Amino acid sequence: MSSLPPYNPDRSERSLWLINAATSLAERRRLLESVGPSEIVEARDAIGLVERVRAAVGEVVVVAPEAALQALVLELVGGKAGMATLCFSAGALSQVQVLSDRAVVRHLNLGRAV
Repeated sequence: MSSLPPYNPDRSERSLWLINAATSLAERRRLLESVGPSEIVEARDAIGLVERVRAAVGEVVVVAPEAALQALVLELVGGKAGMATLCFSAGALSQVQVLSDRAVVRHLNLGRAV
Protein backbone atom coordinates (compact mmCIF):
# COMPACT_ATOMS: atom_id res chain seq x y z
CA MET A 1 0.00 0.00 0.00
CA SER A 2 1.34 3.40 -0.89
CA SER A 3 -0.20 6.60 0.35
CA LEU A 4 2.24 8.65 -1.70
CA PRO A 5 0.60 10.81 -4.35
CA PRO A 6 2.02 11.10 -7.88
CA TYR A 7 3.00 14.68 -7.02
CA ASN A 8 4.09 16.59 -3.97
CA PRO A 9 0.86 18.14 -2.65
CA ASP A 10 0.77 21.74 -1.50
CA ARG A 11 0.98 22.06 2.30
CA SER A 12 -2.00 24.40 2.16
CA GLU A 13 -4.34 21.42 1.82
CA ARG A 14 -6.35 20.47 4.92
CA SER A 15 -4.69 18.47 7.71
CA LEU A 16 -6.14 15.81 9.94
CA TRP A 17 -4.36 15.45 13.28
CA LEU A 18 -4.63 12.20 15.25
CA ILE A 19 -4.19 11.67 18.98
CA ASN A 20 -4.43 8.32 20.75
CA ALA A 21 -7.13 8.51 23.44
CA ALA A 22 -4.67 6.90 25.89
CA THR A 23 -2.79 10.22 25.95
CA SER A 24 -3.05 12.03 29.30
CA LEU A 25 -5.25 15.13 29.46
CA ALA A 26 -2.26 17.41 30.13
CA GLU A 27 -0.40 16.00 27.14
CA ARG A 28 -3.54 16.32 24.97
CA ARG A 29 -3.79 20.01 25.83
CA ARG A 30 -0.16 20.54 24.85
CA LEU A 31 -0.65 18.69 21.55
CA LEU A 32 -3.86 20.59 20.77
CA GLU A 33 -2.09 23.91 21.36
CA SER A 34 0.63 22.90 18.91
CA VAL A 35 -1.81 22.43 15.99
CA GLY A 36 -3.73 25.66 16.48
CA PRO A 37 -7.45 26.19 15.92
CA SER A 38 -9.10 22.99 14.80
CA GLU A 39 -12.38 21.16 15.09
CA ILE A 40 -11.98 18.44 17.73
CA VAL A 41 -13.71 15.11 17.20
CA GLU A 42 -13.64 12.61 20.06
CA ALA A 43 -14.67 9.04 19.30
CA ARG A 44 -14.79 5.74 21.17
CA ASP A 45 -14.71 3.63 18.02
CA ALA A 46 -14.47 3.93 14.24
CA ILE A 47 -18.22 3.88 13.57
CA GLY A 48 -19.11 6.99 11.57
CA LEU A 49 -15.65 8.47 12.05
CA VAL A 50 -14.73 8.62 8.35
CA GLU A 51 -17.95 10.45 7.53
CA ARG A 52 -17.42 12.95 10.37
CA VAL A 53 -13.88 13.69 9.17
CA ARG A 54 -14.90 14.05 5.52
CA ALA A 55 -17.77 16.38 6.47
CA ALA A 56 -15.50 18.74 8.40
CA VAL A 57 -14.54 21.94 6.60
CA GLY A 58 -11.21 22.93 8.14
CA GLU A 59 -8.47 21.37 10.21
CA VAL A 60 -9.64 18.44 12.35
CA VAL A 61 -8.15 16.75 15.41
CA VAL A 62 -9.41 13.24 16.11
CA VAL A 63 -8.95 11.82 19.59
CA ALA A 64 -9.79 8.11 19.57
CA PRO A 65 -8.47 4.70 20.61
CA GLU A 66 -5.63 3.33 18.50
CA ALA A 67 -7.83 0.76 16.71
CA ALA A 68 -10.24 3.50 15.60
CA LEU A 69 -7.35 5.66 14.33
CA GLN A 70 -5.95 2.70 12.41
CA ALA A 71 -9.31 2.01 10.75
CA LEU A 72 -9.77 5.71 9.93
CA VAL A 73 -6.37 6.10 8.25
CA LEU A 74 -6.70 2.87 6.26
CA GLU A 75 -10.10 3.97 4.99
CA LEU A 76 -8.86 7.45 4.06
CA VAL A 77 -5.80 6.22 2.14
CA GLY A 78 -7.73 3.45 0.43
CA GLY A 79 -6.24 0.53 2.34
CA LYS A 80 -7.78 -2.52 3.92
CA ALA A 81 -7.30 -4.08 7.34
CA GLY A 82 -4.11 -6.16 7.42
CA MET A 83 -2.39 -4.20 4.63
CA ALA A 84 -0.31 -2.10 6.99
CA THR A 85 0.54 -1.85 10.65
CA LEU A 86 -0.01 1.63 12.00
CA CYS A 87 1.09 2.56 15.50
CA PHE A 88 -0.35 5.63 17.19
CA SER A 89 1.65 6.12 20.39
CA ALA A 90 0.10 7.83 23.39
CA GLY A 91 1.56 11.33 23.81
CA ALA A 92 2.35 11.73 20.12
CA LEU A 93 0.63 13.54 17.27
CA SER A 94 0.13 12.06 13.81
CA GLN A 95 -0.74 14.03 10.67
CA VAL A 96 -2.70 13.04 7.59
CA GLN A 97 -3.04 15.53 4.75
CA VAL A 98 -6.53 15.43 3.25
CA LEU A 99 -6.47 16.14 -0.48
CA SER A 100 -9.49 16.54 -2.74
CA ASP A 101 -9.23 12.97 -4.04
CA ARG A 102 -7.32 11.08 -1.33
CA ALA A 103 -5.41 11.33 1.92
CA VAL A 104 -1.64 11.22 2.44
CA VAL A 105 0.05 10.14 5.67
CA ARG A 106 2.56 12.88 6.50
CA HIS A 107 3.80 11.90 9.97
CA LEU A 108 3.09 9.04 12.33
CA ASN A 109 3.91 9.79 15.98
CA LEU A 110 5.38 13.20 15.22
CA GLY A 111 8.05 14.10 17.72
CA ARG A 112 8.43 10.64 19.19
CA ALA A 113 10.58 7.73 18.12
CA VAL A 114 8.62 4.53 17.55
